[in-house]
Amino acid sequence: MPLILDPAAFQSRLAALPVATYQVGETVLAAGTTYGRLLVLKTGAVEVMKDGTQIAEVSEHGAIFGELSMLLDQPHTADVRALEDTEFHVVMPKACSLTIQLPCSMSRCSSRGVSMLPTEP
Repeated sequence: MPLILDPAAFQSRLAALPVATYQVGETVLAAGTTYGRLLVLKTGAVEVMKDGTQIAEVSEHGAIFGELSMLLDQPHTADVRALEDTEFHVVMPKACSLTIQLPCSMSRCSSRGVSMLPTEP
């Protein structure tokens, strides 16, 4: 099962979301805080820092940040900082429908996937 069931619908709905802009060096997400939203990278690049050490640089359009914090209702575990002027589509929990299908360990189910599509406005 593909990760995004209908890429065209996903892109259309993503384009309708609000956009947050961050300047070089600005903190996007701070460890220990909860923002209650998902950020989908539109343009730019960020670094992910854990305890003062860079663990990743991300510039791929569509990368998602904040999902674990939102899904688990826990604080962010790393800092995300803009490496260049960066834009994110902002997904608020009440603005999306989330469908998760995980593998069943005790049955014949073997497919898994995650579909996160903003609901129609």
